[in-house]
Amino acid sequence: MRVLIVHDREEARKEIEEIVGAECNESQVETESTYNGARDAMNSKQGRYYDVLILDLTLPINALDSRPPTVENAQALLKELFDGNELKTPGDVIGVSYDIPAVESTNAQFADQVITLLEESKDSNWQSQLAAKLRYIRRANKARLGAEITEYGKDVLIVTALDKEAAPYEDLFELSELDPEFNIKEFAFTDKDGTLRSGVLHSVGQAGQAPTASATQTLLTRYRPRVSIMSGFCGGIREKVELMDVVAFNSSYAWDNGKWVHDKSTEKPVFRPRPNPIDQSGDSLSSAVRELLKDSFLAEPVVVKRVKELCSGTDHTDVKFYRQPAGSGSAVVSEGFIAESIRNLNDDIWVVDMESYGFYYACRNTRSAKPAFLCVKSVSDFCDPEKDDKVQNACSFLSAHTVKTILTSFLGF
Repeated sequence: MRVLIVHDREEARKEIEEIVGAECNESQVETESTYNGARDAMNSKQGRYYDVLILDLTLPINALDSRPPTVENAQALLKELFDGNELKTPGDVIGVSYDIPAVESTNAQFADQVITLLEESKDSNWQSQLAAKLRYIRRANKARLGAEITEYGKDVLIVTALDKEAAPYEDLFELSELDPEFNIKEFAFTDKDGTLRSGVLHSVGQAGQAPTASATQTLLTRYRPRVSIMSGFCGGIREKVELMDVVAFNSSYAWDNGKWVHDKSTEKPVFRPRPNPIDQSGDSLSSAVRELLKDSFLAEPVVVKRVKELCSGTDHTDVKFYRQPAGSGSAVVSEGFIAESIRNLNDDIWVVDMESYGFYYACRNTRSAKPAFLCVKSVSDFCDPEKDDKVQNACSFLSAHTVKTILTSFLGF
């Protein structure tokens, strides 16, 4: 908890600081002695946010002001805090003063905004009253923080590894900048019941488990979505999928998680995988995917037309939708024998990607509100030397279109 103490008398500042330290020993405490000092500390552009402001109700303008401190200066500061835009309003304000008329005057004007006003008289036991108020504020802040962490914020978070995977959402939703510095956009949509929902979209900007897991955890903490979905393109296992088929990952196996051991029979090091799969989570999301498996949404003329536009010359328009396990690792797989070894972890593995395990891990283990989560990707290659990037844009569109269809037509929030 961050506390700002503003008092013109040094002995009073020290006494208040001792009380704060005793009741809120993990607090960050800063002190000021003048009106100008307090304004600078809470300036909206450069100042800090304080959970508590403890304010002397009679203040000088600055350290060089030879005039007696006045209640007008303190009240001017309070008016700026509550009515203006130039200062960051603290969470709670406690007023203190040995000047009883100053306390009464401030109470008449700001009783609805300040948590309490205390008289610094020897007979008032104001120190105990201040300590009690600080204990209440600390407990309230703790409860408020707990509620913020465990309660949902946004309805949907969509994450992609690469910008090209996020690009199709520009046409599928009306996006607007939410945090340009971190490439976060927001959008609204209507679900299957006609309810308006909110979502955020973020492209990590690079492939790999670690960047995806780190970015996802930050986004989950910041926006606390009910549903978290990743989309993009991936590699496929031959004889199981065709190019551009879309797969919802019902589980993700970390194929590169394991241990190198010495094989006595060959006298060579051998990698022993310990895949520890993570299952996709959320009953309503699983139900939506199962319902979507019965639908022919990928055969709609508008989808077929867009695929042909993005992948000129292709005759393959019979795109299928599946719900199957994925093998996930941080290395690009471009050799067939590696894909086969991944498949050997579990013969049911149909696709291979570089992010889903990190994404699922972050979603499953977040300390914020737990989201339902799913990864949906379209097959752009077969994990062999014949990799070709020409279908990646079409795959990005197909997976994004699948995500939108789930959110707007099948998912029950």
